[in-house]
Amino acid sequence: MFEVMVRRGVGPNAVIYVALMDGFCKDGKLEMAKNLFGKLHSRGLRPDVNTYTMMIGGFCELGLLGEAKELLMTIEETGCLPNYATYNVMVCGFLKANDYSEANILVEKMIGAGFSVGASTLATIVDLLSAKGQDPTLFQMIKKLVPQDNTEGIC
Repeated sequence: MFEVMVRRGVGPNAVIYVALMDGFCKDGKLEMAKNLFGKLHSRGLRPDVNTYTMMIGGFCELGLLGEAKELLMTIEETGCLPNYATYNVMVCGFLKANDYSEANILVEKMIGAGFSVGASTLATIVDLLSAKGQDPTLFQMIKKLVPQDNTEGIC
């Protein structure tokens, strides 16, 4: 479809690119998504934080965490700052890969940027605690995520 549009002189816009990349990422065809992502700049289009997050999610889903981390750094270098969803996708990716120390670093960075952890990330941590038992790194992470109650003496 994409090639047909280009042959007919219809220049795909950002919406078309993002829709195709999203479909490719969800279908596990990350190389095709990366190819389109690479063409954005040559077409005069600039990826937004949602586009970056979608690509990062695709990398995380396939366990390509190094590439996901590189793309996170690219976002920051371009001035397009990561958002709540970006951090949550990354944290979940590292948690699912059992890289708790990197997930912990990302949680600290996320909290430092003023974001809170999403329900899916918290559910992943709880699932890991259930499966792995008492992992001190996961408990540390939960302590950072759950607001501390400063009321003493209340039942």
